[in-house]
Amino acid sequence: RIHWNCLILSPSSPRRCMAASARLEELFRQGFGGKARAHQVEAAKGLLDLLRWHPGGSARALIQHAPGAGKTETILLLVFCALEEGLVDRVVILNYAVDLEEQLLVRAKRFWGALRAGFTVRRAETAVDLADMLGSKGALLSLLQKFTSCPVQLPDAVSSRTLVVIDEAHRGIPEEGTYIQNVDLAFGKASKVLFTATPKQDTLRRFGTLRCDAASEGDALFRAPFHTYTQRDSIRNGATLNPLEKYKSVVSEIEVDGARLSDTAMAPLSEFLERLNMQRCRPEVRSALAAHVLLQLAVVDEDVPEMVRRGHQPKKLIVLGDMQEVFDLTMELRLQIQQGDLRNAFGKPLRVACFFSGKVNGARSDREANSFDFAVPDDASVLDVADLIVVCQKYTTGWDEWRVVAVFILRRLGSEELLQQLLGRAARARPGTGKKRPWIFDYLNDPDWIFSGAARFYEECRAYTMREGEDEAACGELHDLARQISRFFSDTQKPFQETAALRLPNSDKALLRAAVVRYLASSAVSGEASPQGAGPLDTAALGRLLRGLNISMRSQLFGGSVALAERAAVSPGERLGGTIVGSRAVAKALEVAADVPGALKVLRRTLQLGKSACENPAKRPRTGPQTSASKCHREVSELLQQSVDKLAGAFEASLPLAPGAEEEVASENVRRRYIADLAFATARLQQVGEAQQQAVQAASQKLRQRLENASAAFLRPALEREARESEAAFQDGAENNCDDYQGAQQSAVVAFAASCAEKGLRGQVCEAIQADFTRGLARIVGAKLNSDRLELMRQSELMWAEFNDRVVCLAGDLQYCSTDEACSLLEVGVAVDRFRELARSCGGKQAACFARSFEERLRRKVVVLCSPMIAVDEGASQNRGVTESCEAAMAAQALNKRDARLLAFS
Repeated sequence: RIHWNCLILSPSSPRRCMAASARLEELFRQGFGGKARAHQVEAAKGLLDLLRWHPGGSARALIQHAPGAGKTETILLLVFCALEEGLVDRVVILNYAVDLEEQLLVRAKRFWGALRAGFTVRRAETAVDLADMLGSKGALLSLLQKFTSCPVQLPDAVSSRTLVVIDEAHRGIPEEGTYIQNVDLAFGKASKVLFTATPKQDTLRRFGTLRCDAASEGDALFRAPFHTYTQRDSIRNGATLNPLEKYKSVVSEIEVDGARLSDTAMAPLSEFLERLNMQRCRPEVRSALAAHVLLQLAVVDEDVPEMVRRGHQPKKLIVLGDMQEVFDLTMELRLQIQQGDLRNAFGKPLRVACFFSGKVNGARSDREANSFDFAVPDDASVLDVADLIVVCQKYTTGWDEWRVVAVFILRRLGSEELLQQLLGRAARARPGTGKKRPWIFDYLNDPDWIFSGAARFYEECRAYTMREGEDEAACGELHDLARQISRFFSDTQKPFQETAALRLPNSDKALLRAAVVRYLASSAVSGEASPQGAGPLDTAALGRLLRGLNISMRSQLFGGSVALAERAAVSPGERLGGTIVGSRAVAKALEVAADVPGALKVLRRTLQLGKSACENPAKRPRTGPQTSASKCHREVSELLQQSVDKLAGAFEASLPLAPGAEEEVASENVRRRYIADLAFATARLQQVGEAQQQAVQAASQKLRQRLENASAAFLRPALEREARESEAAFQDGAENNCDDYQGAQQSAVVAFAASCAEKGLRGQVCEAIQADFTRGLARIVGAKLNSDRLELMRQSELMWAEFNDRVVCLAGDLQYCSTDEACSLLEVGVAVDRFRELARSCGGKQAACFARSFEERLRRKVVVLCSPMIAVDEGASQNRGVTESCEAAMAAQALNKRDARLLAFS
């Protein structure tokens, strides 16, 4: 929907309005060779009607069109019609950058030349030229910076026939308000039209159209743009792409002072960002950032395969803070590209170009810096063939290049207007080319601030009038944001069901999160005391909704860390309110942290320990030079002890909050975060001297022991339950493999220790639990050994009785034979083998001794049985032949019986 505020100004009938629109569409087609968009025609027609209603000048209008919505075409169409119809005699088009002025001039000559315009086009090269050309008729192009003073004051008769058009009007108001004041002095009663995608509140109050919001309580008055084509309209109509859909914060992936943000549990994001910002110019940090940027290029190129197939070169924009950073990072990128032989999507070597206005160490201009890699180093030629474009100010606003598919933000942003312009560089759509979603990689900003700033310009910008006793945010902005949030939910889904929000497409989730974050921030800043917080919505429900969105988008915003996502959902308004002031305070504190007092201040602020009495000059005790060293050492020790106590206390307080997830909450990874917090907070203190470094190491060791003891104490019931289960399993399944259960016992002890180590448990409590487990196993082993010995003795008696019966029976079968000791020994061998198998499972280490004793007992029995001689009848000796035959037959019969018995016995 296009917000249209000036239909009442049209003096024409509907038929004449349609004719006027058709004429504008035809002019657009003849000049640009394409079809005009509806918002361009409506804006140009409305402004022309506004000029007709103000023939004496003094007309004012503010146009809010989204980046990439064609503001330049609208300006050129407006200027042509205003001059050709005689509504004004002269039009002055003001811009703020030379490259944008040149771009506008090229397109103006092409458009007006195609329409055969009858007016002259001039460009003021200097301030002297500007003073001479202001009174001339036709179109004049100039830079806003030439109005550092009022060049000449036009008379009312001349100024009333003048139209002043300011492109990218977010620049110069209010930072460069002197320029606008001089424009007002020079042109007097001239009509003024401002074009921008990101109007400031001061711009709205000065040039906006007064309107009334009947939907809010009390019919709030506000000033809004004369014509609006918002980012929502642009995304829905396909004119631009959603810049937040593929936004990714990589802050958690960068290491600062030996820690990553995702590895900490309490480190403030503002402190982490400011340290990264201060260290970004160091060679090692610059090298790491360049390597990370180069790693993302393949991901971006893989996301636009159709664009590559059609032969369109995907370009990436890298934005830095100052000119020297631009040059240094360009050199680092070129070095790493050469070393790694990196290629673009077409298999050609990657080419890096840098752009800045001025002189740096290493190059007198960006043209000289680009001459190393480009044969024709002028801006247009380099921009056309470069893969990576490194800038700081140039080409960050107003530059129209639809092939930009990714923006890398390597600078701190303090302006929401600049943020919106940077997001718009990659949001230009070109249907049929294969360009899909723009990528935004953010290295130095809070994701909540990014989303909050993007939400401000997603809808129509308004500046509400302040009433007595009311806060501006409470009476205006919160109602706008409430309308934005409510549009994502149906009436049956309120109050803002989290499940409904998680079913939204990723693009809508990003926009919803942006509105929620800004609402919570504005509600916190407004300071109204109410059960639901300031504003018409329930902030508690919005907080739960924000937590769900954070977890759902954690890979995009928080490096996949659930802990970071939950931390970011806690009071975002406190972190967003006064972001710039807070960052400056952090930066100032870090700059003076080169000594012990400064490092201690950083430590106190990072862990939020509060101020000590020693930091108050009025309460500071007087000390001489002899006591300064000991006092410093004592203060360091006390503060480190406070840090250990706070971190350990925070960890202990978090343990009872998650019943049923003991192992996850008390795991070693969680404890590492608190140790990383201490290392991050004391990084500056360790750099002061060796004594402080040793003190920090001792504090880290103490914190590690306290965390381990706290984890072990918290997990003790679970560990004891696990120990009982292990003891029961040992009781049922342990086997005595001739080692008195020592192998099984050792395996159980090792397995339990490995389970404790897997949970990261160490310390006295863990050692005590393991000792109890070992003693429990020893008791079980003793009981099992006693049971085995009794069983072995019982089986030994049974086997002895059975052996005795066998050998006695065998001896009876051999009563007519001579002594046959071999047969009895064969019985001994069979019985000993059976006993030996039993002794292995029940005898343990003494199994061989038991088997040997049992064998000796059997042998003694055999000796006793085989010693008496068999009596032979004397009368039978006479018939010896017959007797021997009988004995042989009986012996053979006895042997057959013995074999059968042995077979049955075995």
